[in-house]
Amino acid sequence: MTPVLSPFRSLRKRIPQDRLEELGKVWRRKLHPYGDGESDRASGREKGRWYARFAGETAPGDIGKDKSTEIVGKIEEHLHEAEYRIGGGRPDKRKGRIAARAASIAGIVVTTVSELQQAGWTEEDLERYRAAGDVAAAIKSAAEDPESKNRRVGPRAAAEAL
Repeated sequence: MTPVLSPFRSLRKRIPQDRLEELGKVWRRKLHPYGDGESDRASGREKGRWYARFAGETAPGDIGKDKSTEIVGKIEEHLHEAEYRIGGGRPDKRKGRIAARAASIAGIVVTTVSELQQAGWTEEDLERYRAAGDVAAAIKSAAEDPESKNRRVGPRAAAEAL
């Protein structure tokens, strides 16, 4: 045993055996919550948060075919018709869980795409374009002059040409 665990050796002798077994189950469940071949009954996971809402006061071992059918009906109603509230003290919601989730998703998803506006040339646009003349030729001639004198040509030369 490692020195870190050695103080626990004496503690183990003072804990009752049944408590050690219970703690062992909790420890195994925390290490591997999906079990190691044991049944749910042995691992202590029989009742979840919603157990009382769907199964009522029925003990897990007493659930037979009729009670199972009743529980399945309640779960189906919860999902499709009227979402239950976990405590049961307040009225159920108006929609089933699935319908409520679908409505929530539908509210944040774009369902239609508007048509893109096609860029069109108006007569005014064409006149303005033609008035500028041949822009490419003006930039080229503005760049050729300094270039012929071995001077740097940059965006400024193009801007001055326009």
